[in-house]
Amino acid sequence: MKAVLLGAGAFAREVLDALRLTGDVNVAGLTDRDDRTHGTLVDGVPVLGGDDILDRLTASGVTHGIVAVGGVGDNGPRQRLYERLVQASLAPCLVTHPRSAVASSVQRGAGSLVMAGAVINPDTVLHENALVNYNAGIGHDCIIGAHASIGPAATLAGNVTVEPRAFVGIGSTVLQGVTIGEGAIVGAGAVVIKDVLARTVVAGVPAKVIRFLDD
Repeated sequence: MKAVLLGAGAFAREVLDALRLTGDVNVAGLTDRDDRTHGTLVDGVPVLGGDDILDRLTASGVTHGIVAVGGVGDNGPRQRLYERLVQASLAPCLVTHPRSAVASSVQRGAGSLVMAGAVINPDTVLHENALVNYNAGIGHDCIIGAHASIGPAATLAGNVTVEPRAFVGIGSTVLQGVTIGEGAIVGAGAVVIKDVLARTVVAGVPAKVIRFLDD
């Protein structure tokens, strides 16, 4: 398949590496909202322009798109890019790094990404455009909502629910049965022992509310 990556930053390089190792995707190029990158190369792949060119790429045989922007707290940009590629009639492409371990019973939504070293245990569900970053561990029967992201080396015990657009930060731990609410942010290294409300930022050991995103 022939695909375009939406995003041309550091995370795009990680996605490119995963795709090169699997060898089943031909990357035609990347897009970036920063016009200063247009015409440059990212690991040998050209930045073709902004997201406005997506509608024209199908004429050149591009059939798939991949959101190559890593969530850093706010997963809104990941959602907007995903919706843009769908609007351009590009099929969201699954990315699975060959050095990840994904149980056979895991259900994958369109456009979900599993990066190097990630381990995802049985009967977990990744909804559309969910991101499980490198070395993250996801326990059995978890639910990762649409456009949510699990940071590098984060650990989720069994039966954890991460609702849409939530962000679980690098090196954090979420105990069994906990729910991370929609759009919530779990800070780096936090240990979450109870449910986190939607649009709430928590941090610390144990994790406590430090602010509300709607304030």
